[in-house]
Amino acid sequence: MFQKIQGAFSEKLFHGFSTNKTIKLIYGESSKLFSDIIKNEFKKGKYTLLDIGSHKGELLRDLMLNLTEYDFNTTAIDLDNLDLNKNIADYKIISDAKQIPLENKKFDITISRYVLAWNSLEDQIKIISEIKRLTKGIAIIQHQGADKKNPDELQISSHKLFSGIVELLERKDFYFSTEAEIEGILKKENIKYKIIQSRKINGLAELLIEKYSLQDNDAKKTKETLKNSDYIIQSTFILDFRS
Repeated sequence: MFQKIQGAFSEKLFHGFSTNKTIKLIYGESSKLFSDIIKNEFKKGKYTLLDIGSHKGELLRDLMLNLTEYDFNTTAIDLDNLDLNKNIADYKIISDAKQIPLENKKFDITISRYVLAWNSLEDQIKIISEIKRLTKGIAIIQHQGADKKNPDELQISSHKLFSGIVELLERKDFYFSTEAEIEGILKKENIKYKIIQSRKINGLAELLIEKYSLQDNDAKKTKETLKNSDYIIQSTFILDFRS
């Protein structure tokens, strides 16, 4: 499932609006990167686009501003109806990412930003399979995961942090898969792909503190729990389904 409970400042952060360097790197650069990929892969024209885990359409809105010379028919998928009501997409569907009620090969472009990590590894496989089923052109997946050199470090600290010691951060279904694990899924699905971005971004604790407006003791617990794994690996994949 998607991460249904978003922080009080999620909408602002999802646009990258912050003085925090980590937030700018994780969220603020996505729309330009995604739009540059689309410009490189598609000539000007009319296309269908699916946004999985769209929330209020923050990324979609910024993407459209960068691609005014294109004509898109857009569909947004999310579990939260209140968020979708504020989305700019032409079509809005309340749905789990693992089983989307749409026909095969419907979309020229599918985008998904930071959805996989908020699902179990088993469900990440199902989501990627759905992306394969629905997409006839390319998919752009931006992922936040653990370092493949030492994945246990972030897995252990994140499970502790999201277990409920900070109430606003409590989660059940999540797994910070490594870049290598995502590659393994793609290979098993026989999906042609390339990784165009892979970097370690420090400051996960400060991002969570700002996103959820954590105060005093909760902020302290977040920093202490993540002190040895205060990062994410940001990876951007292009999946190519064109024959």
